Amino acid sequence: MPDALRSVSGGPIGGTASGSSHAFKAVAKLAGVECSPYAFRHSVATDATRARENPIILATALGTSVAMLESVYAHVTDADVAAISDRLGY
Repeated sequence: MPDALRSVSGGPIGGTASGSSHAFKAVAKLAGVECSPYAFRHSVATDATRARENPIILATALGTSVAMLESVYAHVTDADVAAISDRLGY
């Protein structure tokens, strides 16, 4: 196990929110990317919402509500609106 993933006592990091966050950031650094746990969660939720994954299952997996998914992660773009207009012939 890389030292970046070990706690000060030598064991693996994790088990707590702060430990998990530290581990996530350490793995991101090893991979050469800048990403926080929140940014990763947001990206996954946004991508899954845009892919029209089942919102009930997604909300359950993320520990949130369907209403929260719709209000935070369902980013509607001008292209989305144009596509609907085109399909409906408006």
